[in-house]
Amino acid sequence: MKWSSFHLNDEEMSFINSFKSKVKTISHYITSKPGIVTAANDFFIVNSDVKNKYHLDKYAKPIIQKSVYVGDRVNLNSEHVVNIQKSGYPSFLLDFGDEDKTLNSGAIEYLKLGEERDIHLRYKCRNRQPWFRIPIVPVSEAFIFKRVYKHPKIMKNSGDVYTTDAAYNISPKEGTCINSFIYSMYNPLTLCFFELYGRRYGGGVLELIPSEFKRLPLPYVEINPQEFDLYSDYFSNKKSIDDILAKYGYNILKGFVTKKEYGLLLGIYKKLVDRRVNMKSI
Repeated sequence: MKWSSFHLNDEEMSFINSFKSKVKTISHYITSKPGIVTAANDFFIVNSDVKNKYHLDKYAKPIIQKSVYVGDRVNLNSEHVVNIQKSGYPSFLLDFGDEDKTLNSGAIEYLKLGEERDIHLRYKCRNRQPWFRIPIVPVSEAFIFKRVYKHPKIMKNSGDVYTTDAAYNISPKEGTCINSFIYSMYNPLTLCFFELYGRRYGGGVLELIPSEFKRLPLPYVEINPQEFDLYSDYFSNKKSIDDILAKYGYNILKGFVTKKEYGLLLGIYKKLVDRRVNMKSI
């Protein structure tokens, strides 16, 4: 445990640890890996104006660069992706491939601009051949942003978008349903350990590295597609994460806790979040 765990007293720590041992970790259900590292997001990820100006459509792939662009939902579909692109956010990844011989005149002009800005001299770029070839991490079924403010953001990737390394791409293991995995994430036990395992930064931001994310406890509950659709709609229209925990949290944990114990877990989670969000510095 990091120093953040000491915001709880011994009884509270013992209490939440007693439930952690009863459930499997996230790594039992999914595999995860970071998204795409471009080495120069401001150059390789562009908005529609830049894409159109240099005729880069054939090289453009949809990508999510920041969590703030996607809103607060658990299912990102194609319509959402189009709306993000129309909003003018940098949301097109430029994948020029391996060879410059097939590049059109607009791409050649754009790459020359990059060289004028010394993009090709940046550490990871200069170690690539050619410098503009970005290692592409395939699209996954879901992703979760590694930085957390009010609560973690995990999303089903119904829009088939790529992600930067601001997110971890998630692929379900055999026997795991991605809808059920996402649904199961939002319970106070798992969220408490987000707070305890994560690293805290100024402004109340929390970040989990891959190894920390994989060892989070998860009380996995199966739901059907219709239930996920209802859950997704409710999540998008909630006022805060408290609404989700009040409506769905106990259903996820009822095989492990009593209602009284659930209330105590919820109180511990709120204590941890309030302490973090109200921090002014590390």
